[in-house]
Amino acid sequence: MDPADPSRLKNGVLSNLGLFIVKGSVALSCGSAAIYASTLYSLSNTLNDVFSLLGLKMASRPADAEHPFGYGKELYFWSFIAAVFMLGFASMGAVGRGLKQIKEQYVITSDILPVLALAIAFLYECFLLKSALARSVPKEVQDSDYILKNYIRLFKRNTNPTNQIMVLQSTAAVIGTGVSLSATLIASWTGSYLFDGLASICVGLLCGSMALILAFQLKELIIGCSACPDTVRLINNLAMQVPGVTDVPKIKTMFIGSHSLLVNMEIKVKSGLDIESIEDINDEIEKIIKINLGSVRHINIETFADDMVQDWKRKTDFYFKSKTVSEVM
Repeated sequence: MDPADPSRLKNGVLSNLGLFIVKGSVALSCGSAAIYASTLYSLSNTLNDVFSLLGLKMASRPADAEHPFGYGKELYFWSFIAAVFMLGFASMGAVGRGLKQIKEQYVITSDILPVLALAIAFLYECFLLKSALARSVPKEVQDSDYILKNYIRLFKRNTNPTNQIMVLQSTAAVIGTGVSLSATLIASWTGSYLFDGLASICVGLLCGSMALILAFQLKELIIGCSACPDTVRLINNLAMQVPGVTDVPKIKTMFIGSHSLLVNMEIKVKSGLDIESIEDINDEIEKIIKINLGSVRHINIETFADDMVQDWKRKTDFYFKSKTVSEVM
């Protein structure tokens, strides 16, 4: 399944909406601030998925004269809006509710119902996290230990914000629901309102932290983030495999969408080649790169022959040797 498949996001909307309804009903019936915070987070996740769906739709528009490279970065923009919403709505709302709980010293009216609801939600959100992680790594890498050990690196290298949002919100949901469940159990045993309020504050701070992490990652993609060093190295190796290529002195890359990479590169070819042969080399480089890297959509190649480079270097050296420093400046 495509990581950015709208059907997966639609399933996410329904799942989070169901969690929101269940948690919200329990929060209203028992007055728990911890469950209230978890409810806000489920609502935030629902709206985040809606923003991601909107971003996918806007990003899928074909390229035109005003946007020759397409609208791929629309997805980054709407995902950034989702992160801002997560920070401003769910985080602040949960922290505010926790402070109010501590100040007013409200006692939870039920013990069993909130614990049962949070326990079921915790198990379900663990399942959602596992699914999100499995979809966020290449098909050939599905080892659970590898995914857990390389969680941060895999997240940073993933340029699909729909995957990043799914992983982040699932991670925060598991941690937040676990904190809420623990606080609810402690509050029911001790009869203290304090733990319930503190749990709500912790969930709010966790949600805010996740939103900031996602926002900073998306900022890099909106500005123009390059491909990872491994991808650049692979592009270099693929180009060097083409007969006639002697060197690849420069490669510049930039993501212009979740599955769209722009590549600008300079290559050196052996001397004595005619224009037709050089064009064939460029076509072969473009072909082999696109076959091995499906994310590459646009390639610009600037070609220099070895004899041209040597001639330019010889003329440059002669120019500088024949001039004084003051004349050059």
